[in-house]
Amino acid sequence: MSYQYLSEEQRDRYRRFLTDPSPKDLERFFYLDADALVEVAKKRGPHNRLGWGLQWGTARMLGTFLADPGDVPHVVVDYVAEQLGVADPSCIKHYAERLSTQHEHAREIRELAGLREFAEAETELRVFVASRAAQTRDSRRELFDRAVVWLIENRVLLPGITTLAPLVTNVRAEQLAAVNEHLVEQTPVEMRRELLATLVVPVGEKVSPLEWMRTAVALLSGTGMKEALNRSVAVWASGAASRAARKRDHVMDETIGNVTGSVTGGDPPEQALESEGDDGEDALGADIAQFATLERKGPWLLAYLVARRVAPDMGRGVTIEQQSKCFGRNIYRRISAREFARRAGTSAKRVMALWEAWNRLAADGVVPPALDLHPGADVELPDEKQYPFYGKNGYYRSWEARPISAERREAIEREAAKAGTRPSAISYVIGHPTAVKTALLADEATRAAAREALEEFKARQAAADAADRAAAAEVTRQRQSEYDGARRAEREAFAAQARAAGDGSEADASMDVFHAMAEIRMAASRALSLLHKQQIRFTADRAQAIAELCDGAEAAITAVRDLATGSALDDAALAKFLDENGKLL
Repeated sequence: MSYQYLSEEQRDRYRRFLTDPSPKDLERFFYLDADALVEVAKKRGPHNRLGWGLQWGTARMLGTFLADPGDVPHVVVDYVAEQLGVADPSCIKHYAERLSTQHEHAREIRELAGLREFAEAETELRVFVASRAAQTRDSRRELFDRAVVWLIENRVLLPGITTLAPLVTNVRAEQLAAVNEHLVEQTPVEMRRELLATLVVPVGEKVSPLEWMRTAVALLSGTGMKEALNRSVAVWASGAASRAARKRDHVMDETIGNVTGSVTGGDPPEQALESEGDDGEDALGADIAQFATLERKGPWLLAYLVARRVAPDMGRGVTIEQQSKCFGRNIYRRISAREFARRAGTSAKRVMALWEAWNRLAADGVVPPALDLHPGADVELPDEKQYPFYGKNGYYRSWEARPISAERREAIEREAAKAGTRPSAISYVIGHPTAVKTALLADEATRAAAREALEEFKARQAAADAADRAAAAEVTRQRQSEYDGARRAEREAFAAQARAAGDGSEADASMDVFHAMAEIRMAASRALSLLHKQQIRFTADRAQAIAELCDGAEAAITAVRDLATGSALDDAALAKFLDENGKLL
């Protein structure tokens, strides 16, 4: 929710009483002046006068009218009752019986106290919050509290917390963005280059110049004082080149103006540029050295900046405030890859690709893992010649920075491994279909490669289809074998039952015949019930098999009925029946 950044105490006390007001607050907000006493005297009944007085103070202290005006601390009720001469403050419970009276009193208090609605003062509040955000380092919580105080002091009724909290967040974000943009615009290009150079760890050093300048001196001695002064000088000198560049630009402008003036009769100064002497061989050598450093370590510098400022799961786990309480302040403030990308004007996938590149290098033991980086850590950026950033064997996977799904990425890596090419080349091609189409139209070799790929794709598809058909045939064969085995087992069971019946007594045999026929009837009933409840579509083979079973069962039932009822069935007919139904005996 939009107000989740507020503390639980801030949310609880917003437009509510958490504790008893101090005597100073009672005197400031709940004291009834002469005008208020004149107005409250017009009300009939002590409960109406007491309720009016409570609403008067509550609106001025909390910036709102409570749904239940009597929901205030007892010390407030007693203080107002004493001013109005109400002997029984408990009569306030009758004030809530008529809402129309409360609303009428609220309108009177608005007019008498000069209270304004929030919409009338929203623009003024935005200006106040923006000014505080630009001039101070107040957090959102601090700005929220200051906004509440400003509204109460300017006699503005507080809006809902879901209105005020987002307003503070949005105004602060807009103002900070404007301040940052202004600072970037006002920073010369030379100074930006110098500031970037302070992030690079010089050869033979353990930390970058920026880390050295921002780390406080721990020794309280003459040596420590000297070290602190050296750092102050380094900080001051970090902008010297940019100031010299601005001076050169100023001299150039004046020279151009003077030369223009000489055409009209003015006298230009002689050797204006040579007098400065700022751009000599030393400056040229410094620029070349800086270029060489960035050429060798520039990509790893980008990965390092991402590694120490990004936590992929930030926002769903431990926050920076919780980390600081548990582990001290010696940690980097981290944000999510999406937020880092938004501020840097790039994509979250590219940020994560840089983050993964750093961790791959850390897995080789060259640098610390990203989440182990902390202020003061000795990190020397690797040389790209020794640890390549880009390329086939590079740590950076460019295809991870492209908007490709995980399934497509796996397919790309698999095909690249088969063909012996780089996945980044394949991902680039599939990410630019228009370029592929243009290459096919313009180049015969590309068309030949495309035809070869399509033929190979068709061959793979045909092989996959053949494998699927073979698998389906094997499944059909196994199911048919299982079905035939089940039918064989069933016939053998019938034969065993028949043999068992022949070995027993006549009474046992007659009871077995009765049970067998009862089971046949129950089985037939179950089959009818299944057919009635479900619309079953049988295959041709299955339907033929069921029909054969029904014919056989019908013949067997007829033979049993004839034998049981004493109908004539000679031995020859019985032997023929048994022979036709599986030769079980």
